[in-house]
Amino acid sequence: MPSTFLGLNTSYTGLVAANAGLNITANNISNIETEGYSRQVVNQEAADAIRTYQSYGCVGSGVNTLGAERVRDLYYDEKFWNNNSKLGEFDKKQYYAAIIETYLNDTRGSNAVKGFTTIFNEYANSLQELSTHTGDSSYASQFIGKAENLCEYFRLLYNNFQKMQTDVNDEIKISVEEINSLAKEIASLNKQINVAERDGRTTANELRDKRDLMIDQLSSIIDVSVDEQVITDESNSENPIGGTNFVVKIAGGQTLVDGYSYRELECVPRKDYQKVNQNDALGLYDVQWTDTSEDLGIHGLSTQGELKGLFEMRDGNNGEAFNGTIDEINKDTAGNYTIVKVKVTDDYLKDMSKITMPLTDGQITLGCDKFIYDSWEMENTGTECFYTFHLSADTYKNPTKIDAAAAVKLDKQTAKVGEKVEYQGIPYYMEQMNEWVRDYAYNFNKLYGCDNARDYNEENRKGAEFFTGVNTVTGEE
Repeated sequence: MPSTFLGLNTSYTGLVAANAGLNITANNISNIETEGYSRQVVNQEAADAIRTYQSYGCVGSGVNTLGAERVRDLYYDEKFWNNNSKLGEFDKKQYYAAIIETYLNDTRGSNAVKGFTTIFNEYANSLQELSTHTGDSSYASQFIGKAENLCEYFRLLYNNFQKMQTDVNDEIKISVEEINSLAKEIASLNKQINVAERDGRTTANELRDKRDLMIDQLSSIIDVSVDEQVITDESNSENPIGGTNFVVKIAGGQTLVDGYSYRELECVPRKDYQKVNQNDALGLYDVQWTDTSEDLGIHGLSTQGELKGLFEMRDGNNGEAFNGTIDEINKDTAGNYTIVKVKVTDDYLKDMSKITMPLTDGQITLGCDKFIYDSWEMENTGTECFYTFHLSADTYKNPTKIDAAAAVKLDKQTAKVGEKVEYQGIPYYMEQMNEWVRDYAYNFNKLYGCDNARDYNEENRKGAEFFTGVNTVTGEE
């Protein structure tokens, strides 16, 4: 027979559950503005029924209040992290693209900012006026002044792009430091959560919210995935021993946090002789793991986030980096294998005005190894195009030497300078600027300055070259 007080006790458990529900509701309302807070509900179950040994069998004994539980779904978390990474990437691209648009802007009005169109039109008009007043030196002086304005515009634009590249580079370092800080905090929270949940009955809701908030923040910087597994006895995988192992992976599946341990990233500045683009700012960072010195591989197709956006803006070349196949490796006069001939097939590499790699002190990857070259020259036969690189003999720049066996092994392997980054970032715009300047200066000089120069009427136009630049290899104009 059930106890006389069974009904009272059953009612009491209901009141306890209702009271817990009110407290949880109050807590939810109090944390409406709390960043990262997850709504909680009372986790309860029916209490064990009591046998009455009567015709009606068993009698319910009320409800057991087990505790508060977060309303959170990993499926939707992963969806959020994925989209948050995309948002972070394109936010950075949009921000810096707007700055580039400002640099290239050509506004009209009382406070006009002269852009390329205005400056070039003024230059072209002064040239036209000079053509009809060839005997007046004032028109010549005016034309020279307008030409100087055009050159100054490109110098200013070049400096702005380099300053912008430096700013992006600095922001990359800040993002890497933030990743390291979050990794350390997540590993610490993993330990705190396991300590709090050791009894198997308690759920560390607030600590888990804090950890998930850090994953949210991390997902904005770089793509992230998580995996949480119950820690079991090694001899019996079905026997849990308490706690979970929480693993965080970034950049396409590379482990950042594994339980209580975490890895760190570091920014390694390129040396002056490790440029991959002619106009790169000095000291651009490569990001690598501190424990293995392996590159993070941020340009991988599976990576996303602010860091990816920053790298693509800093290094984006519209997929037009130098690449080819090693045709042969020959010895120099000292008997060292330093002369590397590379065959290229991409059309943009057959046009010197489009070349972006450094003329001297550049870094080229042959197979899987990186080398520094002193200079290069191009040979275009009309049907085939080759580049010949002269690797530096300086053992500090090139600690790895190519011997006869390595020369044979490298034959027909890939050669590249930098990476193909399928985005129109700062290097792309600088290449577009350089291409226009090179082509225009060459054709202007061809008409009005070079030996045997002829105009469209086949009249002699020999004279001093008007637009000149210094060859960094020879030091000559």
